[in-house]
Amino acid sequence: MELVKMVDIFPFTRVVYNSPTDKETWEPKISRSRDLHNTAEFEMVAKGYRQAATMHITPQTYEKSIEKIVRNNLVWLPIQRTKNYSGFSHKHFPTGETDLNSSAYGVLAKTIEDAEIFRNASHNLKTDHSIIGELLGFPQCCQHFFNTVWTSGYFDPIWQAAEQTDGAKKISDTHIILEKTYLEAMQIFRYIGPRITSHLSCSFTCEESRIVGKKWIECMEQLDPDGLSDMLDVLNLPFQWSVKWGIAIITTPHFKIVTNSMPTKKEYIIECIAH
Repeated sequence: MELVKMVDIFPFTRVVYNSPTDKETWEPKISRSRDLHNTAEFEMVAKGYRQAATMHITPQTYEKSIEKIVRNNLVWLPIQRTKNYSGFSHKHFPTGETDLNSSAYGVLAKTIEDAEIFRNASHNLKTDHSIIGELLGFPQCCQHFFNTVWTSGYFDPIWQAAEQTDGAKKISDTHIILEKTYLEAMQIFRYIGPRITSHLSCSFTCEESRIVGKKWIECMEQLDPDGLSDMLDVLNLPFQWSVKWGIAIITTPHFKIVTNSMPTKKEYIIECIAH
């Protein structure tokens, strides 16, 4: 995958619905499942299913967020102040403390010791992704995948995960058809929120991601079973993912997602016809 150098699109995400009826049906499902995953990120730490999670606190939600952390006997340490953005981003955008359109990115943990280890591993010049991945509860295979593709410049490695998916049919060097995926390992819709696990899986049929995903599903079912049902409706949609010049388009029968991604010179296409 050849990338265009010096192209760095500021994060954005847009959802375009095929009809007013599609918007009426699918917009609430997307919104509810996005909120559910965000809540589950917190609860997975509170319930002891993982040691840590990342958490943004905005000036507008500071009091509410801190009280929730304290009431759950958790700790949070700030790492960096960053500009707000919509959708997916592979990096933070440093800004000053007086910027109200910003948030404090930090680590949520069960213990102050784990939070300090995470923060110490998060320095920009010497980030230790292995320590961070371990604390976040990511499978070893996916940690290795991330460390390999990220350092190669593939900061949105959907294509690379598709290449490693069991049964993937490579029609050409730029076109893959998937006939089998695990929803727990599938991050196609993470740009707009819906996702079961929080890591980038090494393939869409990663068995370890499926195991980790069972805990996430258990947690989300306890929080909001109807929201989980909405999320599964979204994740089960057939889709086509394509990327070129830094723009990814995810096409489903009911809506399209347009978002920032990797600046490829050629168009790469992934089709998923069944889960």
